[in-house]
Amino acid sequence: MLRKVFLSLYEWGLRFIFGTVFVGVALVFMLLVVDVATLERIFPFIEKVKVKPYKVSTNLWVGGYLRDEKLKRFVKEKRIKVVVSLLDTNMIHEKRLLNRERKLLKRLGVKLYSFPINPIFKDRAMIRRAVKTLQKNRRRRVYLHGYFGRFRVRSVLEELNAR
Repeated sequence: MLRKVFLSLYEWGLRFIFGTVFVGVALVFMLLVVDVATLERIFPFIEKVKVKPYKVSTNLWVGGYLRDEKLKRFVKEKRIKVVVSLLDTNMIHEKRLLNRERKLLKRLGVKLYSFPINPIFKDRAMIRRAVKTLQKNRRRRVYLHGYFGRFRVRSVLEELNAR
């Protein structure tokens, strides 16, 4: 009886471990191979979770990452001259998004500043650099964003308001 219980727990443990490894490998594969636009089509809730751009002060808007056409329309509509990106270049999908954004903004004649901040382990020095850039460009129209536009953006805004 005890042996049966032990074997069933052992089998359950193996299934759990292999299942977890399989899911992990599948997620890494999706991030490495599948384009972010495809992921957003597969998981449409991602777009709904992102913060839509909103005005914080006279020349500062904040929000989530905007895809190509939305960014183009927003930049032209609000006459944005500077974009401050907080996307983490150590994360493969965010690095891809930053590269796309860099190319588009270059064509539009908009200055891009990148301050890679990990959404979990926020680098205080990088946050301070982003704040200094915002202060330096306070007379120009600026869009500040992270991927979702929530946590990293809030950290920068809190530091900006503290000064």
